[in-house]
Amino acid sequence: MGHDELRRQVMRRLRYGLNVVALERDLVPPEGPFDVALTNGLAAMVASDHPGAEKDGNGRMHPASRLLTILENGGQNLDYSVLREALSITQPLRHARADDEYLLPIQRHLAALVDLDGHPALRVLDRARSAAHVDPLVVDLYMEAAAEATGLYAMSPKDRLDQPDLEDCDECWRTTFLPSGIDEFGGTKSPGRCAACGYERDAETARELAIDAEWERVNDRD
Repeated sequence: MGHDELRRQVMRRLRYGLNVVALERDLVPPEGPFDVALTNGLAAMVASDHPGAEKDGNGRMHPASRLLTILENGGQNLDYSVLREALSITQPLRHARADDEYLLPIQRHLAALVDLDGHPALRVLDRARSAAHVDPLVVDLYMEAAAEATGLYAMSPKDRLDQPDLEDCDECWRTTFLPSGIDEFGGTKSPGRCAACGYERDAETARELAIDAEWERVNDRD
């Protein structure tokens, strides 16, 4: 997965999760959040299962109706009839064509939307429901995506002990920078790469940072 797609997938998961929670808590009119959650959730699923198929030939994201068809043709088990029914309700409301104030997404539509969270590309609702603020959830999702992209999850327990954790990137400040190892002073100012923005710390820069960090440690002791 490239850096741009990693960021897009994080944002899709975030928008799906936060908008489903808003719907569950009845915080806002439902038609907008429902469409945002559905389209982002479906896009994340299609991008994961059929990379590139989420966009048309001009690079534009397909609408939710087309994403549903792609997943249905691919054999994904969803409640397609209920989700399409929900779209037939939300679209007139969002585009000022509605003529019935009582026609709104209801519980079965929300249940079908929540069911999307079972897909490996999402699995975000438990964290979104318990998050006190958005920022910690964003950090959590970026760290998870970076750990998967850099192979941390696939490492053996022994290799994992020798590998530093993800750190804040010097360029984009996301917690998605993976040092390659321990530096000569026992710190983590080694070469490495950010999974989110692609920034690479070369050996020369890493050594300068390691020396600076060691001087700071020595001065702090004094």
